[in-house]
Amino acid sequence: FILFMISIFLFKSVYKISNKNKVTSSMSSVLFLSLFSDPQYVSEYSELYILLFLSIATYLYIRDEFSYRNLFLIPLLISITSLINQVAVLFILPYFIIIYKNNLLNKHTIRRFSFGLFLPQLIILSIYIVNNEYGVLIANYFLIPLGYTTSGDVNSFNELRIWLREYFYINKFLYFSIFTLLSLEIFRLTKSFKFDKFSNIVHLNFIISIIIYLLGNHGYTHHLMYFVYFSM
Repeated sequence: FILFMISIFLFKSVYKISNKNKVTSSMSSVLFLSLFSDPQYVSEYSELYILLFLSIATYLYIRDEFSYRNLFLIPLLISITSLINQVAVLFILPYFIIIYKNNLLNKHTIRRFSFGLFLPQLIILSIYIVNNEYGVLIANYFLIPLGYTTSGDVNSFNELRIWLREYFYINKFLYFSIFTLLSLEIFRLTKSFKFDKFSNIVHLNFIISIIIYLLGNHGYTHHLMYFVYFSM
């Protein structure tokens, strides 16, 4: 059900970006579902829940950019993802970059954006404090994440190669689809740098996805879910 909801928001986002091209939108959603129909993704990874909120936030921005409502809702959604997995807070950076590049940095923007960003954090923090669970708070927010990122000794690039090779044996169409998507995304990123238009939310999220995969330092393929979603 969660994958289906994510694919719906992917369809709506691509539909908006592609000037209401239903074929492109449908192909993106179907390809996304096909890639994650592999049995290894049956488990309910936290990345799925995070991606659901990210897909909603991305769609809201693509539809209305930084409207009055979105200045609150987008950071709120990103903040919720960080409660699921702290590293997801990195997905707030693209919105900071866009705000800065578009000269939207003012008291109104900062106040509303900050309210949405810190509201979920303050609620959860209050629950920990009321229940006198300081040790659990420190462990969940600092000790466990730090131990997770420093314990990896896996070559992430090699694991990525293995991940692609598995699709080659499972379904060659999916394999070449991934290869084509990656090539197109690299081309678009290069073009963005060249013409100084590096303010596209999808491109920025794509880069954050790569950073998160490398930061994990374990080569777990479910960390590629963000990477795949923002490649579509």
